[in-house]
Amino acid sequence: MEQPTRRDVIKSLMVASSVCLPGSGLRCEPAKAAFRRGINIWPWFALTREFAPPSRAYAWPPFESDRPQPSAADLAALHRVGFDFVRLPVDPGPFLAANRDQRQQLLATVERAVDSILAAGLSVVLNLHPNEATHFWNPQQMLDESPRGSFGSFVDLVVDAARLLRTAPEGRAMLELMNEPPQPCGSVEWQKQQSHLLAAARSAAPDLRVMLTGACGSLPEGLLALASTDDPNVVFTFHYYWPYLFSHQGATWMTEEPIYRYLRSVPWPAAAGDLDSTVAIFRKQVMADAALSKAEREALLIQGQDKLATYFAAQVDGSSIEKDFAPIDEWRELHNISSDRILLGEFGATKWAAPPDRARYVRDVRSAAEARGFGWAFWNMFDVMGVTVDDHTHVLDGAILAALGLQAPDGR
Repeated sequence: MEQPTRRDVIKSLMVASSVCLPGSGLRCEPAKAAFRRGINIWPWFALTREFAPPSRAYAWPPFESDRPQPSAADLAALHRVGFDFVRLPVDPGPFLAANRDQRQQLLATVERAVDSILAAGLSVVLNLHPNEATHFWNPQQMLDESPRGSFGSFVDLVVDAARLLRTAPEGRAMLELMNEPPQPCGSVEWQKQQSHLLAAARSAAPDLRVMLTGACGSLPEGLLALASTDDPNVVFTFHYYWPYLFSHQGATWMTEEPIYRYLRSVPWPAAAGDLDSTVAIFRKQVMADAALSKAEREALLIQGQDKLATYFAAQVDGSSIEKDFAPIDEWRELHNISSDRILLGEFGATKWAAPPDRARYVRDVRSAAEARGFGWAFWNMFDVMGVTVDDHTHVLDGAILAALGLQAPDGR
């Protein structure tokens, strides 16, 4: 007798948890897949161990062993509080650098993660998520179609990913072709490449839901520059972190704009605080950094003062976010796209914001998306933008769950 596969087990679990039709003893309809309230889980398949240049290789296994990862109990808790899907960012770099056997091992590891998400009652978006900071396997390299580029190999990985997802319970898996493409917002080149990637995914999984995004880092402006498609199994996504002065305060990874690492307690909405006290906190952080030269310190203080003055003068609040979402709704109507095919794939704010301000901001962005019928995926489960209180206990933050319109961790 043929042994059931892992996917067969997952499907049986889905049927067991479905709702039976009235008056029927045996027939059951699987619950309709929902991609309405999601959570990103990074760095489950990120934070790699790449060798220094000129090597293009990774250590094996390529992902850091101590990166935070969700347990089966964590996934069950996410489902219990009201999340219905996981966006799973996967760095393609290790897959492209691997030999055939290693690549199959990595794909099997991702498949087990996908199965664990499905078994928890959650749907899944597998998001191909290149690491901009990697010295070789970055998005520019993956989209390079020259003889030295890796676009052809990336296309092959899209096919592998589509094959991995095509046997998932019907409607519960989606493939996102690339996170935050780096080209300019109206890039014709990106639209051609994305069409190529979509065709590659369709060759392996004709009915799989596939997510498309605009260029310029998946900003709303990039989405507005996209042409539509008649493919009913295509979903469109964008990311929203405006105003970065609030959402990215304290962000050490914003290396090109170092003022962010010194920002603390920037209020949301702006009217919840005042310019003088916020500048004073910023100044204190800058002055405490002994590594700065006098010239660097003076330049930062001037730049920070100017940006914060602009922030408070604008008096940004929830209505500002509503105005930013209006053009997306207009684009959707222009192309006759139903609202459930638009997904806010990332939004959130760092924990360096005051907790009440962070919760208000999360609520305002989530509400703006839901008011237009868009699904959303909060960034992130872990790290400084996480829904967990810390990365060790994995306890969920009740205030952020409430801001997301979800249940408290204990179900009350």
